[in-house]
Amino acid sequence: MSESVASECHNYNKSREMSRKRGVVDDKEDNEKGNVEIPPAESLTISTTVSTAPATDSTAPATDLKAIKRCIPAFAVAFSGGFLVSVLDPFQTQLIIAFDLCGCSTNISEILVDNSCYTCRSGETLVAVINLLLFVGAILGCQLTRIFSECGRVVLLKLIAGFIIPGSLLSALAPTGLTGGWVQIAVGRFVAGIGMGCVCVGCPMYIGEMSPNSIRGKLQTISWLMQSSGSWFAVTLGLAVQNPPGSSDYNFAWFTQNWWRFVVFLPVVISLIALIMLSDVSETPYILLKRGSREAAIAACEDIHVEEDVEKEFEAVVHSVDISRNKKKPLELMRKNREYVHTLLVGMCLGFLQNLSGARSLLTSSSRIIVQAGFSARSANFLTFALLGVNVLATVAATLPRLSPC
Repeated sequence: MSESVASECHNYNKSREMSRKRGVVDDKEDNEKGNVEIPPAESLTISTTVSTAPATDSTAPATDLKAIKRCIPAFAVAFSGGFLVSVLDPFQTQLIIAFDLCGCSTNISEILVDNSCYTCRSGETLVAVINLLLFVGAILGCQLTRIFSECGRVVLLKLIAGFIIPGSLLSALAPTGLTGGWVQIAVGRFVAGIGMGCVCVGCPMYIGEMSPNSIRGKLQTISWLMQSSGSWFAVTLGLAVQNPPGSSDYNFAWFTQNWWRFVVFLPVVISLIALIMLSDVSETPYILLKRGSREAAIAACEDIHVEEDVEKEFEAVVHSVDISRNKKKPLELMRKNREYVHTLLVGMCLGFLQNLSGARSLLTSSSRIIVQAGFSARSANFLTFALLGVNVLATVAATLPRLSPC
């Protein structure tokens, strides 16, 4: 243990010991003044035995409930992040028509006769670019998280919502009557993508520092489950369009052409709810200690963890702050902690293979891929719903061991 860690832990233990002694002194003073009636020894022993056991049993559930409440904003922005990935999947044909990406008029008779008005190569390419910009923004967001997180974990979640809200608004309000109106939705997807990238790093970081050790893994698992559920819910809302372009009964109705705007707007509502909930959440012990607020960090640890874990968790926080102040690089830390190298390499390889397999393409464009395979537009939406439903079920199956109470 480094000298600074030992010093902080010594100060922590000293302050808690002084608090205990202060309590004993106050009791003695009250007894001497006759303000406190001291019960017989037998009743004191019995009352201590009876009152102590239930308090210990009830501490952990109460702490867990507090942790769950604190993590709800993280779950909300994680859900929004997953939602953003698949939100345009059921509506890509509507976007080609709405923004006239194939160079046709929006005359209903022309579109019904000539399907090249929504199946042209240029239109499909522009939609692909719009989806690509989401992931370009996500890559940038992942890099910016390191800077944003130094401002605070709560601040980081607020910044995530701060990117998702304007990005979704720009996309939902993109004008269709102007030439190049699709540029606005492309910019909106890029801005929202920055927030989505921050979700991948920021939510696990926030949850890890705001939850007790007993349920930390479960809450992290719920965060990943919320991302998968967000993608599935986005395509579920797409099923509201019963006659998409390409179906025999397509009628160019207002609802058919504009429902996507309401769906794209939904992350704004979810992010606003997260911001409201974050308004009364204090910073994590790590950030408080790094800012020099040792007493506030101790109080935060005592609020997050059960009493028997407070000292150990505070020591871990002090150690983390010590590492960050020494500015040790990740590769240096991996060299000194070789037991983690294998685990990290396995995780990195699995993530690389997952993205190389085209999983992200299925999350963003599976409806058009299925249509190109010969299925009808309506069938494609239902098959996409089923595909992402399987993704959610697979996530649940993978997380059940973590969610099990055993």
